Amino acid sequence: MRTSQRKKRADFTAGHEATVVYPHQILVESPALAVDRPVVLAEDPWFFKRFQFHAQKIVLHRASMRRYRDYLAAGGFGVEYIEAADLDTSTDLIVHLARKGISEIHLCAGNRPD
Repeated sequence: MRTSQRKKRADFTAGHEATVVYPHQILVESPALAVDRPVVLAEDPWFFKRFQFHAQKIVLHRASMRRYRDYLAAGGFGVEYIEAADLDTSTDLIVHLARKGISEIHLCAGNRPD
């Protein structure tokens, strides 16, 4: 697992930054990850509620996100998992993080071939 050189495990009381990971951003080596910055795995309502994806696709994404949560926690990351049922809109995630004092969000967008 490649992360920044900082080693202290993060929680939400440690600072104002967090890394947000959505189902399509699960990467073993993500440049957005740092052990001293908490990670939020979010079941975004846009993906899990708005569109009628096949039930097996939703199950696959939930299972992979929960496995990734366990993987990150075992690697020393502070992780919060937010289910789609806890968010009415995508904006609710930003409000949730702001209430925790988070003012800087790190994301890792995957590269798509053109």
